[in-house]
Amino acid sequence: MNEIKKLQLKQNNRLFKVFLFFLVVLGLTQIYLSNRLADWGQELKEIQKQIALIEEENKLCKLELISVNRLTNLHVSAEEQGFVKNPQTVNLSLKIPVALNY
Repeated sequence: MNEIKKLQLKQNNRLFKVFLFFLVVLGLTQIYLSNRLADWGQELKEIQKQIALIEEENKLCKLELISVNRLTNLHVSAEEQGFVKNPQTVNLSLKIPVALNY
């Protein structure tokens, strides 16, 4: 009877050690995963900032493209209406002011 109790105590002790081992392993795993999750959160935040900057840059590029297209359309419209670009500029200057020329 005494040997049976010793054997049961040994088994219980072994079971307790295995349980304790798994508890420690699971605790360490939880700490590791919590740490990684925090790191992933920081990485995600940085990526979201980069995405926001790129989206803002895209908006500015689209506005610039629209502006350039408007100027091109304005040039074409002016040509259609008969306006032409004059490559020569002539400046007229009088030796005496116009007001004194009577």
